[in-house]
Amino acid sequence: MATAIELFKAAVKSSIGDKIAEGSIVNADIAQRFYDAADLILSQVAFGSLAFKGDAGPTTNPGAVAGGRMWITSTAGTYTNFGGLVVNANEAAFLVDNGTAYTKVTIPLDLTSYLQASSIVSKGIIGKNLFNKADYINGQYISVSNGALSSAANTAVSKAISLPTGATQLSFSGFTAVASKYYRWLDASSAILSFAALPATSGTLTIPTNAKYFQTTIRWTSDADLSGLNTIQIEIGSAPTVYEAYSSTDTIGTILTKAVYAGILDSNTQVLGTPIGNSPIPKNYADATYAMPGYSNMVGNNLFNKAAVVEGKYISVSNFDIQTATGWTHSPFIKTTPGETYTISGLVTFTSKAIQFADISKTKLTTNPGTKILSQPFTFTAPAGCEYIVFTVKDSVNTTSVYDSAMINIGSSALAYEAYTVTPVANQINSRDILAKYLDTNATIAGKQIVTKDMLSTTAKSITLSSADKLLIFGCSYTESAYAIKNKSWVNKLANYLDWTVYNFGESGNRIIDELNRFRNNTSRFGVSPQAINGSLIWIGNIGNETLWGYDSDLYIKQMRSFIEFAKANGAQLVLSTDHITTGKPWIESLIADIAKEYDCFFIPAGAYGDKILRINVPAGFWGASHPGTRVNAYQFVNQLYYFNQIRRPRQSIKLFRKRSAFAPSTINDLNFELNTERVKKWIELNSGENSLNEVDNSYQKMDQLDQTYTRVDNTNEYGTLISKSAVSFADYMLVSAVIDVIRPTKIEIKIATTAAPSWYVKDLRSNTTWGDSSKYQAAFNLDKATYDATALTVGDTYSAPSILISGSPATLTYTGKTYDPRFGYLLIFTFPTTATSGSYAGGSLTKISGSGPASITFDHFDSNINYSYSFLSQLNKPDGAFVSLTASTDGGYKVITLEGIDLQKYLEYDKFHLVGYLAGGFSITDLIINVTGGTDKRDFPRTISLPGTGSEKMYTTAVDAIGSGWTLNGAAVIEQMPTGYKDYPTIAGGSGGSHISLKYDTEDMPGTMRASIAIDNSANGYRKLVVKVINRLFPKIYLPAGSETAFTTTVREITTDSYDFGTICLSLNSNTGYGNTTLRRPTDIGWNLAIFEIPVPPFAGDIDLILHRDPADIIDKTNYKNHTWPLHVCYVSAQLV
Repeated sequence: MATAIELFKAAVKSSIGDKIAEGSIVNADIAQRFYDAADLILSQVAFGSLAFKGDAGPTTNPGAVAGGRMWITSTAGTYTNFGGLVVNANEAAFLVDNGTAYTKVTIPLDLTSYLQASSIVSKGIIGKNLFNKADYINGQYISVSNGALSSAANTAVSKAISLPTGATQLSFSGFTAVASKYYRWLDASSAILSFAALPATSGTLTIPTNAKYFQTTIRWTSDADLSGLNTIQIEIGSAPTVYEAYSSTDTIGTILTKAVYAGILDSNTQVLGTPIGNSPIPKNYADATYAMPGYSNMVGNNLFNKAAVVEGKYISVSNFDIQTATGWTHSPFIKTTPGETYTISGLVTFTSKAIQFADISKTKLTTNPGTKILSQPFTFTAPAGCEYIVFTVKDSVNTTSVYDSAMINIGSSALAYEAYTVTPVANQINSRDILAKYLDTNATIAGKQIVTKDMLSTTAKSITLSSADKLLIFGCSYTESAYAIKNKSWVNKLANYLDWTVYNFGESGNRIIDELNRFRNNTSRFGVSPQAINGSLIWIGNIGNETLWGYDSDLYIKQMRSFIEFAKANGAQLVLSTDHITTGKPWIESLIADIAKEYDCFFIPAGAYGDKILRINVPAGFWGASHPGTRVNAYQFVNQLYYFNQIRRPRQSIKLFRKRSAFAPSTINDLNFELNTERVKKWIELNSGENSLNEVDNSYQKMDQLDQTYTRVDNTNEYGTLISKSAVSFADYMLVSAVIDVIRPTKIEIKIATTAAPSWYVKDLRSNTTWGDSSKYQAAFNLDKATYDATALTVGDTYSAPSILISGSPATLTYTGKTYDPRFGYLLIFTFPTTATSGSYAGGSLTKISGSGPASITFDHFDSNINYSYSFLSQLNKPDGAFVSLTASTDGGYKVITLEGIDLQKYLEYDKFHLVGYLAGGFSITDLIINVTGGTDKRDFPRTISLPGTGSEKMYTTAVDAIGSGWTLNGAAVIEQMPTGYKDYPTIAGGSGGSHISLKYDTEDMPGTMRASIAIDNSANGYRKLVVKVINRLFPKIYLPAGSETAFTTTVREITTDSYDFGTICLSLNSNTGYGNTTLRRPTDIGWNLAIFEIPVPPFAGDIDLILHRDPADIIDKTNYKNHTWPLHVCYVSAQLV
């Protein structure tokens, strides 16, 4: 009977032998088949009577031969108790008890031909231009006398450029002058083979035998500066071609423990060391070292490689043979799949051009040998047996520029042109645990390195602006935001609050079918193309233009489904919504919700409520031809933000911000923040793309007069600018907020392309500068603002106070500091002895015992419940952590900031970090890359969107009437009504007859409040939910440059392109059953919007007070900011128990 080992070997050879013969093994296939075989060995106990006994070592004693047992080992040595079997240093082995003797089944581990880890990590794939203008040697040149490097001011020489194996000609172009510029050829040891003067500003050179490197002078003393470097191109080929900037793509291999299956095959079966498939190895990987299993070429959309055209040849239009003719060229042989459809485009002329169909040996097919190219573009289907095609690219009339437009792509329509690209990918082989345990030890066997799963933690993964997760927003003119000032579209407002990088693809007049076609055709908007951006999450919302062109639910469904299916085919998840209104068709949201459930998409309700909150063209000046302007797009922004906060964060993202110009930090830590709602107060994000009022011709002055004349402009998406490696500028400060796709990494490297030298700061979340101590026995005395401002004390001054006593006598209180807290007011903090007793009481006086302070200090009240230290209370409304300085290194044109070491985690907020760059006078960047090493994959917690329910209304009245029925106003809170012409109250809040309560700050910066009591049954023994909806807005005065100053209008511009125009509406809960005060916060904007508070009601909780007010933390900078001067209007409050 065959042993399990023999069955195992036979199963492996049988299952993959056919693939070996075909030469088309792929590692994923091998891995799965190996898994099957490994399962087989464990399932053969009954057939082979073998019991797996685990691992063995030279001293293991299995006892007498009994049969039916096996062990595994990779430890070299003599196994005395196994009958003297010898396990060599280059093998792993199964030790088998066959019932007669102990035998050894060897798994060879000779890794001579195996790919080493060092061979697959970070191999740069360089584009056509081999000259990197960002990496050269300044102050040196090639000597005209001996070819050696010499030094001189105002000169520069290229780095030694590696030449691909087999290349015979090198072309150069773009030199502005050649006087005294020499080049030289170097061998593998960098010895000079020959040197000569550049013969012209462009030309072709023959590469000498044994030449491994090329080097040339790129600047001579007669050149004014280094600007000439921007046009230099050095390339392989027989003639210079169109300039292309230098590019290099790093790839990371992930080959895992190939030895675990290699040794099971016959010694004659050579899998390792044999190239996989028939695809050519790219020029930079032509060395045989890189021919290994698991290697595959990932080719872009364009299958035509212009660098491999065949000169002097073409395809006959009569018999489809390859013919010879001067001035003609044909493509290289291009791998095809029989039955697949392809489209050729960009050939300039086509009447004399043809395609040859060839078999696997690149021989013309007997049946269906070819076809004429009958049109441009031209679509054809590869016939049966067609494994390759070759076609005429250039005829005698065309110039070589045709190479830069010719393209062949898979599919029945021509895609937008893109250059030929190829990326080598090393596929992953996962080892079976039962074997990997023995082969992965220390990542070496017999001194040979194996790339194991554990070693992957030392391999860096790059996050770029291209690869980071992105949110694409498709819509019509409502989304492109044609009538807001710059940076104030609802899309840009939303982007500032999210961790997603956002790209606006709104376009005026679009229906969903139009948006789909722009997506399909990769049509650029605001400087970026949707398929090139490759969004991870796509928002699609429309309804306005559908109604203009006739609305039908089936037509709408068809458009939505087509868009969803195309987006999902591009790997995106979707968010389905509407515009800010449904144009009177609220049931459309029921349809969208149903489609979302059908396709497993997120659904965000918007327009149905918007129909009730927004009154189109009221007042007319806030709306541009019925489109929301800067103020009235607030509803869409705040509503979308409420639901987006329920959607998962991106797995990886890079976001960039500028400091708001009005904010004047004294130190770097004035720019610190914790939440995104705090970040937006001081920082404004790069523009996500939008249409806006023109700042140049002062059209922004019409932001509140959109019923007058103005002009609009497109604003480019600045992330798209960086993706194209163009410069984006910062006036002084730059913030990078990044999310990485792992937790607990071992190293983070941030590379920023800039020629400047900013100072760099990273947020240290564990900085003890913001830690407050936990001391008890503290006394906090509340003062009015005037007394607080006038009271000067020195730490250590001592006072006594009524009711803080020791054995009936006043205790000595020691002053520790003063602080303002929005909730508790203006506080003086003291410590008192542990033996003292205290109690809360109303106002009184502190009496000085010693120190420099005043003899007596009048306070409003003392609360013994505030038993916290000054160091803690003074940090209560400030962010934790601090920005700390780091030094950057230089790598080519990049500044590199490295975070590593055992304390790396102090910079991470789970998976997020913040980096600030600063340079007085400003700087620009052209790229940003984040390399992350090691770490553990994050858990992807499922997220769903919860729609607020409805129930029994608890408010006396929802709309605020002229006398504020049901509300008690305190402090800086008054009932008002907008003046005639500006009564834009929502229809559900009284319309033109409505009113509002205006909430402001008083002279002590304390917020005015509006309070209402609602009755809740306190006998319920389970949780319920109270849903409070508040229609509110911040109200900056209406901007009328030619008007006058009134209570509601101003001639002074307050809303600028980077002003902070947001705020916070607070809902405080005061329960009559002793649950204490709880304050909930929601963002608000400068137009009517809906704040939603969903509040779990605890069991047995009874009547409750709802208190609405502004957030004192919104007072950011009383000198330079304006948002705190704007009242918060509330016109509608609903509280429903669900």
